[in-house]
Amino acid sequence: FRIYQDVIEEIGKNRDNPSANYIDASKKATQMEQKRIQQSRNLRNSIKEYTENTRNALKTVLDDLRGSRNIVGNPDELMVFDAIESKKRFHRLPIKECILNTYAYSYALSERLNHGDLYGGVVELSPEEMTVINDFNIPVKEGELDMENLLGSNKQSNSID
Repeated sequence: FRIYQDVIEEIGKNRDNPSANYIDASKKATQMEQKRIQQSRNLRNSIKEYTENTRNALKTVLDDLRGSRNIVGNPDELMVFDAIESKKRFHRLPIKECILNTYAYSYALSERLNHGDLYGGVVELSPEEMTVINDFNIPVKEGELDMENLLGSNKQSNSID
């Protein structure tokens, strides 16, 4: 991410201080734009790999929760944080619901990264993926798993809870 950020800052500096020679300035701008595109692709691939690994690990946990429950022995216990952390999204939610919400978030982010659509429409879960939710008897209202709800409606914190 830092490399991408450095490239963006360098593009801004070059834009603010153009070269006296138009051809040199144009070549440098083209070169910087190509570097930005490459770093953007690298960053996106790194995030995609991380979210896919997270999604696969959580899928394993969800499959276990539906079966033998060897991984998580207390899926119905509530997540409780201390006073400082109590404003987190998962405070006072059952562990299985926290795992499910995290899986849904990583799934949606992974799908958006795979299709290059980070800014557009909302990825919706298929009926098969919705059965994962139904297996845990968690009531899901229509639209509850859209990106806005998965990311959190309060814009106070930019961190992932």
